[in-house]
Amino acid sequence: MRYGDRLFSNVARVAREQRLGRHVAPTLLTILLVSAPSAFALANYTDPSGYPTPWPSVLTTSAYTRLGVPEADKTGQTDGSKGASPQSSNDFSSGPLNDQPSFFYYGNGTILYFRFRVGGPPTALTGSGQPFTSATWNVLMDTDGDGWKEFVVFLDGTSSTVQPDDIVIIYENVNSQRFDMNQVGIWRQDCAGPNDNVDGASGKSSTWDTDPDAYVWDFGRTRVVQIDRTKPAGSQNSEYWIDVQVPVEAFDARSLTPPGPQLTASSFFSIAATTSASNTDPTHKDLLYSGDFALADVPLPGGDLYDGYGTRIDAPIIAGLTQTGCPSPDTLKATVADVLTVVGGLTTDTIDSVWFEVYYDYNGDWAENDPGQTWTRIGAGTRTGIGQFRYVWDVSQVSAGNFLIRAVARDKQNNTTYSTSNPAGTTYLVAKFTNTCSAIAVLNTSTKSVSDLNGAQTLPGDTLLYTIVIRNTGGGSATSVVLKDTVSAYLNYVVNSAAPTPAATTPALQWNVGTLAAGASATFTFRGVVKSPIANQTEVLNKGWITYNTGAMTGLSRLVTASITVTSQPMATCSKSVNKSTAAPGDTLTYTVTYGNNGTDTATFLIISDTVPTQTSYVLNSVTLNGVPKTDAADADQVTVSGGNISVSVGTVPVGGSGTFSFRVRVK
Repeated sequence: MRYGDRLFSNVARVAREQRLGRHVAPTLLTILLVSAPSAFALANYTDPSGYPTPWPSVLTTSAYTRLGVPEADKTGQTDGSKGASPQSSNDFSSGPLNDQPSFFYYGNGTILYFRFRVGGPPTALTGSGQPFTSATWNVLMDTDGDGWKEFVVFLDGTSSTVQPDDIVIIYENVNSQRFDMNQVGIWRQDCAGPNDNVDGASGKSSTWDTDPDAYVWDFGRTRVVQIDRTKPAGSQNSEYWIDVQVPVEAFDARSLTPPGPQLTASSFFSIAATTSASNTDPTHKDLLYSGDFALADVPLPGGDLYDGYGTRIDAPIIAGLTQTGCPSPDTLKATVADVLTVVGGLTTDTIDSVWFEVYYDYNGDWAENDPGQTWTRIGAGTRTGIGQFRYVWDVSQVSAGNFLIRAVARDKQNNTTYSTSNPAGTTYLVAKFTNTCSAIAVLNTSTKSVSDLNGAQTLPGDTLLYTIVIRNTGGGSATSVVLKDTVSAYLNYVVNSAAPTPAATTPALQWNVGTLAAGASATFTFRGVVKSPIANQTEVLNKGWITYNTGAMTGLSRLVTASITVTSQPMATCSKSVNKSTAAPGDTLTYTVTYGNNGTDTATFLIISDTVPTQTSYVLNSVTLNGVPKTDAADADQVTVSGGNISVSVGTVPVGGSGTFSFRVRVK
C-alpha cells in the first residue's frame, strides 16, 4: 500500500470509528518504504481442488517448537530481535505475560496452515488496499539447514489497488533472505474473495468476511482473530491471530529458470517467521525468536524440522551428500539440517558431529549385499558453515574398485541419523565412488577353489585338487608376497603335488612369491587325499593366507578359503557258525554270530536279530555278547529273547570294529 492509500485508509477508519461513537487515539502517519509489486507471468490465481478448507481446530494447539519448546517472542514489545522497530501488527507477541506461543504450524499433507500472534490489528477494512494493513507477514522455509530461505510464504499487505492483498510463494536458493518476487515467484492468490481465476475480487472486506463473529474476520484463505474479547472489536489494545493457509502443490518451482524443486508432503523444512513493511525484504521488522538477535540479511535461526503432515522431526536430516572422486584426494561433503540457534549473536546449527563411512562394493552392483563387507568409518567431517561438513580422503591409499559412501550426523541432543536411513525426505542417500586412482596393491579378489578328481560326490579316499589364484587389482605393486596354506587334518597331503614347487612343505605349504605387479596374477595348486574313516558330512575346510606389503603399508594379509563336504557311511557285516556239523536228538549246539563295520563311518544303533532253528529248543539264558552272559528278559543288558526270537542291541561299532554273540539249543 502506498503512503497516500494508507493515509486514506487511516482517515476513513478514524471517521468510521467516530461515527460509531468510539474513541480513537491520534494516528501517527509514517511513510512506508514499500516496493510496488508488478504483475508477473508466474502468477496463479486458481485454487486447486479442496483449497481453501475450513480452518482446523488443531491449528490452535499445534504450537511451532524449537528443541521441543513452543516458539515465542517472550520479550514482548521491547525485544532485541528486530531490525527496524516493529509496531502493532508488525510485532510478534506472546500474551500479556509474555509466556504464550507466538507461532503455530499445522499440515495435513495437502494444506499447510500458519498462525502468527501479533501485537495489534492487522486489518485495514476500508480504503483502496484491503483487507490487511500495509505490511507483510513471512514464513521463511529452510529446506537444507543453512539458515537461508529456499521457499517463502508471505501475506502481502502492500497492495495499493482495489484488488485484495495476495498470498505469495517464492523459491530462491541463494545466500540472501531478500527476493524479487517478479523473478522467483511461483504462486500467488488473492488472500480474500471467491475463486474467479483472476487477480482481484468483487466486493470488499465486509463481503469477503464469512464469519458472523464480530471478533473474527474470515476471508477464506486468510483469517484474523481478535484475542482479547474484553476490548471492542478491532481494538488497538488487543493481540491478534493472523491465519494463512496454502496448498502443498503450490510449492512447485520446476518452471523457474533454472528449475527448482517441488516440495511434497514428506519434504522437511524449518521455519523462521518474520514481519516486514517490504515485499522484497522479509528482514525489515520483527523476527520470531526468544532472545537477542539483530535482524538483518543474514542466516536466521529456525525452529524444529517439520514435514507437510505437521510431524516434528527431532533427529537431524542429511539433506545432501557429495564427493569429488579421482584424482585423489576425494573431498566428501555433507549438508545436514537441524534446529538452528544463536551463539554470540550469530546463527549456528545444533549439530555435534558428522562423520563419513564407506562400504566396499565387492561385486560392483552398488548394493549392500557383499559377504563379509560392512560399513567402516573413514573420518570426522570438519564444519565449513552452518550445516556444512567436509572431509578430505586420500583415496590413493584405498583399494581400487567401487565404494558406497554415507554420512552420519549426531546433534547435541544425542539424536543420530544415517544418510542411508534418513527419518524424512530422502530415505536412502549414498555417494557412489569408483576408485581409479588407487596407488596401492589390492589382493582382495584372490581366490581359492577345490575340485574332486574322482567324481562329483566326495568320498573317503578321493583325491582333491586345490587351486589358489593371487590377483592384484590395485594401482600399485605388491612386494614381499608370501602364500601359506595349512593342509586340512582330514587330508593326507600328496607329496610333490604342489605347483609351482613351494619353498617349504612343513608345517605348512609356503610359496615365496616376491613382487606382484598391478594387474598381475599367479596360480598355485596342490593335492590331498581324504582320510578314512571320516564322519559323514564332514566339512573339509582349507585356509590359506597371503601376506604382502604395498606403499607405506606393511604386513597386510588376505585370507582365502575353500570347503568341500565328504559323504561317508558305515557298512555292517555279519556271519554265523555252529560248533557241530552233525547232531543226534538230545545234543546241544552252540551258534556264534560275528559282526563288524567295514565302512568309512561309525555304525550306531546296530541291532542283530536271529531265530532259533526248527527242530531245536532254545536253552534259557544261554546268550553271551562278546563273552559276557546275558539274560533273556527285556531289561538293560542288550539282549531280549521271546518266542524263539533273539534280539541283540549291539549299539555303536567304529570303523573296523567287530564282535560276537552266541546262544545254545538242544536238538529235539
